Amino acid sequence: MNTHWKNPWTDAVTVPIEELVECAHGIGEIWSSAEGNFLMTKELMLDHWREAGTNLDAYILPGMNGYQHCIGIRYGNEGHEYLSPHGVQEKIQTLLEKYAPIH
Repeated sequence: MNTHWKNPWTDAVTVPIEELVECAHGIGEIWSSAEGNFLMTKELMLDHWREAGTNLDAYILPGMNGYQHCIGIRYGNEGHEYLSPHGVQEKIQTLLEKYAPIH
């Protein structure tokens, strides 16, 4: 898997963004905006993330003792250039198990 940016977290596990979006909280739920209510889809969430930039790296930061993993999208090399959406822990764990290196 190719990456675009240097990630400062050495324990970050890089994953495909198309799979990470499935872990994002709010997919399949009704959201409200100034224009009205809408159904949040994976495509809309990806479009929202891509507003930060066109070259995005997706990753999971494993939590302590296997709990409270964080998901992130890096859009630049600067330390602050990342998005940290809320994720669904069960889905994140499944994705982490799929892509985490075996020790």
